[in-house]
Order: sequence, then structure tokens, then C-alpha cells
Amino acid sequence: ELEDGLRVPSIVSFNESVLIGTEAKKYIGSKNTVFGIKQLLGRTVNAAFKDHIMKLPFTVDTQFERAKIVTDNVGNTERFNVEDIAAFILMKQKMSAEIFLNRNLDTVSITVPTKFTAAQRQSLHNAALIAGFKNIHLVNDNIALLLHHIMQQTKADSYMDKKYIVAISMGAAYLNICVASILNNCIEVNRMWHQKIGGKDFDEKIFETFVRHRYARYPKDLKTILLNRFGDAKINLTLKDETEIDLSNLSKKFDNVLLTREKFEEACSQLILSIKKVLLESINHAKTFDKHVTIIVGGLVGKLPQIRSELNGFNTIYYNDDDLSKGAAIHCAHMTNDERRNITLKNKTYFRYKFECDYMSPVIIESGSSLPVTKTFDIYGHYGTCDFKIVE
Repeated sequence: ELEDGLRVPSIVSFNESVLIGTEAKKYIGSKNTVFGIKQLLGRTVNAAFKDHIMKLPFTVDTQFERAKIVTDNVGNTERFNVEDIAAFILMKQKMSAEIFLNRNLDTVSITVPTKFTAAQRQSLHNAALIAGFKNIHLVNDNIALLLHHIMQQTKADSYMDKKYIVAISMGAAYLNICVASILNNCIEVNRMWHQKIGGKDFDEKIFETFVRHRYARYPKDLKTILLNRFGDAKINLTLKDETEIDLSNLSKKFDNVLLTREKFEEACSQLILSIKKVLLESINHAKTFDKHVTIIVGGLVGKLPQIRSELNGFNTIYYNDDDLSKGAAIHCAHMTNDERRNITLKNKTYFRYKFECDYMSPVIIESGSSLPVTKTFDIYGHYGTCDFKIVE
């Protein structure tokens, strides 16, 4: 058993010492407690970014090109790069794993949303370097889920004939769906979908329904704590029909809330509808290749009763949160040429790429191009040096 169980909450709190994970969660809502760092990695300081950080209880300095997290640690003001905060969390994971395995680790595979840009991936890669890792691999959430699924198959169930899989995962901020074919341990991604919907959006909807609409004025510094409690209630409702949320100990203005599954689904109906829409679109796409489609589901989306009922008529396999980590471990073995992990992966580009040389002769790689992809083009002129610009 690890100190924090199977999962370490991505929270860092700066007090007399630096607290990470479960211990830091006790101080959620304070100006010295940082969370949601994955959504800040590699982001450009623009209007959308500034709008996002306005909702956060901790301070983010946007004076310069790279945002800084500002903390007041026992009277000393400190500024951290976003990668530094992410590195604290990765250090905690590294230390826990090394204690459990009784050996040093320098290789890591980290899952990321499909829509993570090159800048976001590079930022996370830098954080892993700061944390002490040397060999760093990033893998899309859905690919990790597919890798875990294929390794779970027995020889009797192995894919000797081509089968089509719809892989669905949802984290705190992103919904990722992909259709992939599997044949003889070869995974080939066919198409990908992405929605900026995650667990935090459900927490916000509950907050709007039970706090913002009931109380015209509420202590702003309590919002993060309230969202955290609504998030816990959301998880409780995956196992039972109702749950009580204790709010009265936060403020005399608040009453406790009895949240039923019916009220939750009513408050989050538009989010659930959006998920259903893209989910059915992906399933229908897969069925154009094979009527017998397998659906594998990970993350919060598989815990929503309305989504589960939508999938009742399909061959659906639900995976736990830690199964994504197992998929990442398999990816790590695959990337380090472990012969026991003989899997071929053929991925596709999510973004559209444009290559320019002195703003001339652009070459386009379309979204959804199979990797590796090759493009050729001619440059006319005498160049001593040549600068290429890649636009994502």
C-alpha cells in the first residue's frame, strides 16, 4: 500500500513545509495551495488563460511570457514556474514508487489528454526532468486504455481477426474518445474525438444550482472548498441514489444539501447530453467497419448511470482509474523494447500541421494523418541557412 493509496491528488500546499497529495488536500482553498496544474502547463498567457486563472484561489503572475505561481511561505514570497509545481507531484510519485519497488527509477510514462499541444507536452516533459526522470514518455489517455485492454486478453480471446474498439476516457477537464482497430497485437487508431468536458465541469454545475442560485452573496474564498465537496458528492452518487453535502460548518449562511441522483442529472443534463452525442457519433463511426464493436470505458464517464444505461446494448468493458496507470506502464515497457510487450502502435495526428520555409512553400499535414507521415517539397533559391517554421 502506498502512503496515499493508489492515487496521489495533484495538489501542492506551501506551509512551513511543502505538502503534496492527501496532506495538501486538507488546505484546499488557501492562497498557498495549488491544484489543477495540468491545465496550466504550456499555456500561452492570453485572454483565455487570464480568464481561467481568475477563478483560482491561488495567485498566478502573468506579467511575463511564462506564468508564475506566487506563494507566501511563512512571510517569504516565492515564485514558481508551472513546471516546478508539476515536478513536486511527480517527485512524490517517484519517491513512493521507489520505496515500493526498493530500487531507483529513471524511466516514466505519463498519460496526457489527446488534445495536449506540443507546448503542453514539452512543459510536462520538462517537469518530469526536474523531478529526476531521464527517460520520459508521454502517451494519450485512450492509447493507455487500449494497451491495458489488449494485455488483458487471454490467448483464447486474442485478436486473430481485426476488431474495432471504441476507447472512452474522461478526466478532470477533458473527454477523449478514439476508434481503433486491433489485429495480432497491432493497434491502429482510426479516428479521434475530443471535448473540453471533465469532472470539474460537473462540480461547477452543481455549484451553480445549489449555491450561486440560492445565495446571491457567498464568501468567494469558500468556492474551492465547495467545489471540492461537490466533487466528492458526485463520486458518491455513482454508488448510491442520494448523498448529503455538509455545508453548514463552512458558513452560517449555508444549509446542508441533500443531493439526489435525479437532481444531479437535472443540473448536469447539458453536459451529459454533449457526452452522449459525441459518444454515439464515435460508436456509429466504428460500426461502419464492424457491427460487433467493443467499447472500453475509463474515468468518470463510466461511472455516470445515464451513460452506462446508454451503453447497455453494447459489449462494454469498464476499467478502474488505476487501469490507466497500468496502460502507461505497458507503454513504458513497449518504448524500452521489452520483448514481453510485443505490441505495435500506429497512431494518428490530432492537430493539423503547417511547415513553412521563409513563409514560402507551405506543406500541410492534415489532422488524422497516419504516423509516421512523410511529405516532400522543393525550395527554389540559394540558401546558406534555412529556417523552418512549424505551425500546430
